[in-house]
Amino acid sequence: MFIDGEWFIDINGNGVWDEGDMWAKLGNKGDLPVVGDWDGDGKDDIGIFGRAWAGDPRAIQRDPGLPHVFNKTRLAEKNLPPKEEDTVRTKRTMKVTMDGALRADLIDHVFHYGVSGDRPVAGDWTGNGVDCIGVFKDGDWHLDSDGDGRFTSRDERFQFGMVGDLPAVGDWDNDGIDNIGVYRNGKWILDSNGNRQIDDADQVVELGAAKDMPIVGDWRGDGRDRIGLYHEGTIERAASTDTPIIQR
Repeated sequence: MFIDGEWFIDINGNGVWDEGDMWAKLGNKGDLPVVGDWDGDGKDDIGIFGRAWAGDPRAIQRDPGLPHVFNKTRLAEKNLPPKEEDTVRTKRTMKVTMDGALRADLIDHVFHYGVSGDRPVAGDWTGNGVDCIGVFKDGDWHLDSDGDGRFTSRDERFQFGMVGDLPAVGDWDNDGIDNIGVYRNGKWILDSNGNRQIDDADQVVELGAAKDMPIVGDWRGDGRDRIGLYHEGTIERAASTDTPIIQR
C-alpha cells in the first residue's frame, strides 16, 4: 500500500500487515506510486510520480538512465549508486521487519517524463529484463522504450483506450514482455496480441465496478501476470484470465 509517501510492503507475502513486513518513506501527499525492476535483478523496487523536488533539474540532467541494453547513454550493465552531488538531497528511508534498522539511501534515478494529470506505468517493454517507465492519460500512451528516461523519437506513442480509462500493465502470456491493457468501470481490455491496438484478438474480462482500482501481479509465481481489484480496503485477485467472461 502507498499512502501519502509511506509504503507498507507485504514482504513475507502473508496478506497481513505485521512485524515481518517492510516500511518505506518515498514521496509525498499527491504523488502516485510506481513499481518496477529498474536494474534487472529480478526484484521490483519502488518509485513515485509527482511534483518536482528541489534539486531535480540537476539530477535529471546528470541521470544516465536505466541499465537497458538499448540505452546508449549508459555503458555499465548494472546500476551504480549515484554521487550525492548528482542527485536530490532527499533520501529514501526504509525498515525491513519490526526489528530491522532504519536505513536511508540516495534516490537512484530522477526523470522528467510526463506532465501533471498523467498516470505512471512501468513494464518490460522489450523483454530485456529491465522495467522502464511510461505515462498514460485518457488512452494515450508514451513508453520509454530504451530506458533513458527522456522523451525521444525512439519511444513508443500510441492510442489504446479512451477518456476515463485506467491503465493496466502485465505479462499476460508469460513471454517475458509486458503488454498493456485498460480498465473501464469493471471491464478489462487486454492487448493479448501485443499490437498496441484494440481489436477482435484482445481479451475482454468483466471483473469489478466503477469505483474499483485495477491491480496486476503474478499471484501464482508462474511468471504470468493476472488481474485483480482493490476496493473498500480489500483486495480481490482473479484466479485466471484463461477463460474470460467476454471474448472478443
